[in-house]
Amino acid sequence: MTLDEVCRIVLFQAIEEDASLWQILWELNHKFPDAVPQRRRLMAARVVSALAHEGLITIAWSTWDAQDRRLVPDEEIDAVVADDRFWRPAGPGDVGLAINITEVGEAHYFGPSRGAWVFEAGT
Repeated sequence: MTLDEVCRIVLFQAIEEDASLWQILWELNHKFPDAVPQRRRLMAARVVSALAHEGLITIAWSTWDAQDRRLVPDEEIDAVVADDRFWRPAGPGDVGLAINITEVGEAHYFGPSRGAWVFEAGT
């Protein structure tokens, strides 16, 4: 499991309207069953945070039974993505997160890099 692979999966999931963090994690669990679960979760969080900070995806507060969305402020992204409760499915009325790809993210995913990890090593 590489950062390139995780980045592509996150962007692919974000193409689907209002993806959740748990959906990203389930996809990683399916694609990389032999990877250490904590490593899958940490890599996914790192990629989601980086993509959001760089404007390739948006992260919004949501409830699955309502259509109103409020973007998570940039300064709160890392803390929200680190919160374990958002990596589990939300129930009716629970606050969750909606992940969506931006035009910049789509251009990156469908462009020459095909969604590869392009960030600095420390990001």
